[in-house]
Amino acid sequence: MAGELQTVATYSYPIQAQLAKAQLEAQGIECFLADIETVYTNTFLSNAVGGVKVQVYNSDAFRAGVILQNWEKGALRPARDETRPHCPDCFSQETHRAPFSRSVMAFGLLTLFLYYLIPNPFVLLIPVFAVLYALRREEWKCGQCGRRFRPAK
Repeated sequence: MAGELQTVATYSYPIQAQLAKAQLEAQGIECFLADIETVYTNTFLSNAVGGVKVQVYNSDAFRAGVILQNWEKGALRPARDETRPHCPDCFSQETHRAPFSRSVMAFGLLTLFLYYLIPNPFVLLIPVFAVLYALRREEWKCGQCGRRFRPAK
């Protein structure tokens, strides 16, 4: 296929250009990466040379531009995980399950101190019930703002 090359996208990092090239080649468009060796050698030169350029033949330029636009829209949109609740304050999905709440941990430590004062074997059942309660109770913590919350059911 002979013809002139046209730049359809530029990227600051070579890995982004490689991913774009893979997307275009998966759609059957032959493409080339210009200045990739320069940027691989010295990443600080990326801005000086204008980044890594994804080039295609003129006949495929419009189709390649549309493919890359659609791919970038999909690649930049974060995947929504329906199993994790979102934070009620900042609406982030960067949440994880908190293993124990602070009150249950304090209660368990207080019980161990009480067992030290009153050595009764039945006192040891109190932390067991506290741990079972903590495992049954579902509490989440936001990784962004740090708030602890229980998800709405």
